[in-house]
Amino acid sequence: MAAGIPDELWDKILKDLPLTDVNSMTRVSKAINRVAYPFLYRDLKLLVDPKSPLLHTLIQNPEHAESVRHLVVNFCDNSFICSTENELKQNIFGQDKLVEKKVYSPCDEIYKITPVIRRMQSLHSLGLCQTAKLPVLDFMRGIGATEFSGLKHFSLDHLWDGDYYAEKDLPGCPFTDRPWFQLSDLPQAEEIELEGIQFGNPFKKEGDDEPTLIALSKPSITKKLKIDTCDISSSDLNVLLSHYTNLTSLECSIPLEVEYVQKWFDLSQITEGLLMSQKTLQYLSFQLYLSSYDYPDVYNHYRVNHGIRSSLTSLKGFTQLRTLEVEYATIMGWNIEGCPTLSHVLPPNLEKLTLTRSMGESRYYQWDNFIEEDRVGPWLQEYLKSAQCLKEVILHVPETLPDFRLHERFIPKVIKVTIEVDDN
Repeated sequence: MAAGIPDELWDKILKDLPLTDVNSMTRVSKAINRVAYPFLYRDLKLLVDPKSPLLHTLIQNPEHAESVRHLVVNFCDNSFICSTENELKQNIFGQDKLVEKKVYSPCDEIYKITPVIRRMQSLHSLGLCQTAKLPVLDFMRGIGATEFSGLKHFSLDHLWDGDYYAEKDLPGCPFTDRPWFQLSDLPQAEEIELEGIQFGNPFKKEGDDEPTLIALSKPSITKKLKIDTCDISSSDLNVLLSHYTNLTSLECSIPLEVEYVQKWFDLSQITEGLLMSQKTLQYLSFQLYLSSYDYPDVYNHYRVNHGIRSSLTSLKGFTQLRTLEVEYATIMGWNIEGCPTLSHVLPPNLEKLTLTRSMGESRYYQWDNFIEEDRVGPWLQEYLKSAQCLKEVILHVPETLPDFRLHERFIPKVIKVTIEVDDN
């Protein structure tokens, strides 16, 4: 294959070409270019860098945009112009202090490429990467991301830069200076992957449990949804899941940092939204990442106003669910002594179960105690006896138990059990 053109097409083009004089060679060259360009620009990885030859070629020849089917836009440090400005701040003693801070603004090439991307109305997939310093919502609106009617896949990777946030006196804080998304800001696509963004309304009052995401009346076509390290309240997550009905795959990981999230995450609030995909969901991964100072609901008498409440409750009705990756406490609840057994809450046709420890850093996470007290064997045996379709189980254990094993007598021969030792 040459220049992305299939060999059989090249054979057809080159067969019996009249290359007898300069004029005929010129005509043939133009004809080949007309055929070649759609293939050259079909799959495009575009680096927004003033030094990028491809970027400037596309800006100078915007007609090539109509040939693009798959586009990934990568941003880098050169995509932005860094300047400094002075800001008046108060120190811990209430004294005014003039502080110099860095300000990032998009380079000219971002404004030039925006209308070109807008012409790519035949896009099948669109990916935006490394957008931490970019006003990504403005960019998405500029390219008309929600107007691409033929999208099969959309991904947005809004990675944050540690040094960038340190300059703002917010070291490592993932919840600041990122845009707040509404459902209407996201394009229609069969597969959507979102990383490091915020959902809802930044002006939500503290302690207000009402959702700030605005529901849409237009049905969604999305089948696979991935929400990775995104900041979203439990009430807003319920609205989001209620919109994305008929999902076959859902991956959801939510960080709950007590320093920045001073509210409860109530798992029972998302049950309604999750039930919208009850008859179609085949893969579910749901993880909550706590800081070491978060409290589960069972310890709420410590007068904290944050942490985890309730559980996902029973997934028994999810008859199509084949793969489940979840925290023990997320699905069973925090009070281990009084919770139901696994066989009462897990779907009947499950083939692969992974029990994780994403909340293992919590000082009151009882799942680790449950493992350390060697009660996992009998507890898991009860489930394995009734799990007719189960083929594989993966258990994550703390690094304090590197030699943890399950007794073979508890494990049916048809089920593979893997023990994963976590670093924390």
